[in-house]
Amino acid sequence: MFSFIIALPQMNPNYIVFEDENGKVYYEDVSENVFKQLAYSDLRLFLYTRNNSQFGHEVSMTSLTMLKNSKLFQTTKENYFIIHGWKNSYMSEISVTIKNAILTTADFNVFLVDWGNMARYSYLFSYSVVPEVGKSVATFINDMIASFKLSPKMFMLVGHSIGAHIAGCIGASVDGSVKYIVGLDPAGPLYTSGSKQIRLDADDADFVQVIHTSINLLGFKDAIGHADYYPNGGKYQPGCLEIIGGCSHGRAYKYFVESILRGGFSAVHCEDYERFKTSMCTNGRKSYLGQVNLDTSARGEYYLDTNSESPFSLDCYKQNR
Repeated sequence: MFSFIIALPQMNPNYIVFEDENGKVYYEDVSENVFKQLAYSDLRLFLYTRNNSQFGHEVSMTSLTMLKNSKLFQTTKENYFIIHGWKNSYMSEISVTIKNAILTTADFNVFLVDWGNMARYSYLFSYSVVPEVGKSVATFINDMIASFKLSPKMFMLVGHSIGAHIAGCIGASVDGSVKYIVGLDPAGPLYTSGSKQIRLDADDADFVQVIHTSINLLGFKDAIGHADYYPNGGKYQPGCLEIIGGCSHGRAYKYFVESILRGGFSAVHCEDYERFKTSMCTNGRKSYLGQVNLDTSARGEYYLDTNSESPFSLDCYKQNR
């Protein structure tokens, strides 16, 4: 099955192959027409705080009334938006584990964006609605900024795969510049040759950090943030036995979650992974991947190695930042 599916793109360039983080493989004809239209009922938003860390409070995307009446939302706290990827929802492991890690470490208003009713369709359709989903969430954030007199610097975004590009579209549409965006292995298929207007880019926030873990398959290869981290060269991740890249694609969020909870993941500024592995960059600038308080002074490409299983960081101590 795998060998047949993998051969399809070579036989017919209209077909592309995908694998989700659970190892399920999909192949699609990109020449097919996209027919479904985005509706507000397809897009949901759930608020989590330390007072309701396990059960989200759904808020309306079209009105701030529910948020204003909520005893959970605190205008003095920073706001953290988490955006899942294709074939996922706000209840998927990716969103839930990041949310739990954030609330364990920081007292934020955490919003889980749920575009699962659209992400369950074809990759082509999901790709097509990214700008509109991003603008819809940005409209909500702009309303928050205006109604509660908030600074855009009180907003942080993190997205995985296609969700990283949605985060970019959100940031690009917010009035002012959000504090930061973390792109967790931003999706590569259909994006590598596309305009930066529909994907994550360094212009989308005051600071953009990108973690690349499957650049040769499902992820975006090029450096597109202010600081781009390439664990294990950004290719196949240790301990992943997949063919298409789903396991490696998912490692980005696992590294990120561990960085929040345990610290570590020291990386070195270097031109490429080969130079890093041959100790040609030992004097390069050091930086830490992830964490809640990002190293916003970092610029360029950073490389590091990891373990094949948790704890993934090779650092032998807990780094408190």
